[in-house]
Amino acid sequence: MGVAEHDLKPIFLELYEGEHALIGGSPRSANRPCFDAIADSMKDLRERNFHGDNGLEIPQIWVVCGRRSPLMHRQFDRVATNAEDISALVTDARMSNTPVLVLIDDAERIEDSDNAITNLLESDLPLVRVIASGKPGELRTMYSHSDEKYCVNRVLVCSCSPNTDYDGDLFSTNLPRRSPVALTQGRDT
Repeated sequence: MGVAEHDLKPIFLELYEGEHALIGGSPRSANRPCFDAIADSMKDLRERNFHGDNGLEIPQIWVVCGRRSPLMHRQFDRVATNAEDISALVTDARMSNTPVLVLIDDAERIEDSDNAITNLLESDLPLVRVIASGKPGELRTMYSHSDEKYCVNRVLVCSCSPNTDYDGDLFSTNLPRRSPVALTQGRDT
């Protein structure tokens, strides 16, 4: 997912049973490359017929996005762009007997009128993981939207270029006011 600041070794995103992730960041702050890296690494592992430590196969990659999302034009196992398709995707994920990774692009724009995504996040499904991306500024103001569930339901949160004054509220933590090193060009994305 990235490079550790203190030793320059790779950083991995590891989600355990019942955990999900939110990747927050302002426009052009590396949300999309982060999403692409996750999807590409899963596809690469599947092509090499890799099996994890638990003996399970690499998950299918299902995407929930808007019609304007660049993810819509990539090859995934399944893509849902409207409320009806999203409900069907979530229903199938809940009944899946194989691992499924659900990527939700621009989560603040996805309409969850029937609470399908909310219910998926609240379920303790051992084979389903959800990784969503969104803009923290918009997510902070959407307390009735399902994104709030990403923030309070055993979720690992990654932020690309965090706003230290406000993003701590979204992440339910205090963010450091100063970075240990200067955030020079390319370092904060």
